[in-house]
Amino acid sequence: MGQSYSGCVVTRKMPPWFADPTYGHFANDRSLSKSEIDAIVDWVDAGAAEGNPKDAPPPRVWPTGWSIGTPDAIFEMPKAVAIPAKGTVEYQYIILPTRFSEDKWVEKVEVRPSDRSTVHHAVVYIRDAETKWLHTNH
Repeated sequence: MGQSYSGCVVTRKMPPWFADPTYGHFANDRSLSKSEIDAIVDWVDAGAAEGNPKDAPPPRVWPTGWSIGTPDAIFEMPKAVAIPAKGTVEYQYIILPTRFSEDKWVEKVEVRPSDRSTVHHAVVYIRDAETKWLHTNH
């Protein structure tokens, strides 16, 4: 099913941070300290017990409609990605052709999953239609 979340924390894949620390400190560095990593690993090793629900933040309220204003174009995934109740879902590479007949300037992009509670993050690439980069047989 993939590497566990604590394993991704230990190997520093999570939280994602791609800046090279040998070039200095970055103000927005979200890397975890050794003590933060140890705390997560200890919590996972102990069974990842849920805390007291009354200490939880209020449930997130997602906005309705488009945050970027009404888009000029909308691209939808060809099929839904099944999300298991437990485990890790490896990165999914889904190619969505734009079918544009000419070059376009992109000012804003918004990713709107059908179930926001199951999406950790999304990465969007733009690639030339002729490239084999991230080629899939889907």
